[in-house]
Amino acid sequence: MLLAQDLNPWVYGNLPIKMNAVALNYTFFSGNVLGDPGAPIQDFQINTNIVAAGFLRTFSFFGKLGRAQLIIPFSFMSGSLKFHGKDTSGSRTGFNDINLRLGVNIFGSPPLEIQDFRKFRQERILGASLVITFPVGQYYPEKLVNIGSNRWGFRPEIGISMRIGQFYWETYAGVRFSTKNSEYLVNKTLSQSPLYGMQMHLNHTFKNFMRIALSMAYINGGQTSVNDIKNDDYIRHLRSGVTFGMSFTPFHSLSLQLNTSLFTNVTLDYKSVNLTYNYTWF
Repeated sequence: MLLAQDLNPWVYGNLPIKMNAVALNYTFFSGNVLGDPGAPIQDFQINTNIVAAGFLRTFSFFGKLGRAQLIIPFSFMSGSLKFHGKDTSGSRTGFNDINLRLGVNIFGSPPLEIQDFRKFRQERILGASLVITFPVGQYYPEKLVNIGSNRWGFRPEIGISMRIGQFYWETYAGVRFSTKNSEYLVNKTLSQSPLYGMQMHLNHTFKNFMRIALSMAYINGGQTSVNDIKNDDYIRHLRSGVTFGMSFTPFHSLSLQLNTSLFTNVTLDYKSVNLTYNYTWF
């Protein structure tokens, strides 16, 4: 199962090197989040609870700020749908595909130790990253609805982070490429054209260490084919979100994100709530 996209503020902002962070995340999705709109089903409604663990490490990479982030999610999913006009329901429980993000800030954020980082004032940052999706999630070849996708994903991305007064404006653009799933419905081959995406975020951090971000994301493309026969599922999808964050100490923080679909032409109409706890150390 492939969700539309995540809303990620503060991806390319400046960070000190040698920083480690672990995150525990809970996300609740509700709505129509089927990743294969070409499937012969209707009225697909699902509730999904996802718990995830993440790890982030920053480092100096040839004189630039580099970062690596690993996310391992686990889902509890239940829902109902109509398959060829017949009502049915079901559930899935298992691991999702794992995501690894490798990134480097090309200019605008030198690799600084924590003592020097506190004196640094960010202006403009240009960064790039590659998100790799490992197909290790639960997958049943005979099922239409799955937690895992049974295919590799690669998303190169470029991002800009810019300070405007007391605010930070961020824009990311990328394209996701997927390998073929040769076990789709047991003996068929599912392929997908590139999926293009862009995110925009307006961030502000208050003096009491509270943060807020207003976000917007748009994707299009991603038309699927089964045995080289194209489905009528070219995606156009717009969603928005708001993220609240607070640091309780230099090491502990919480964030809450709410996001919803604004427009979709296919089956990606859902709402979600996301709560994340972070612990940071050097």
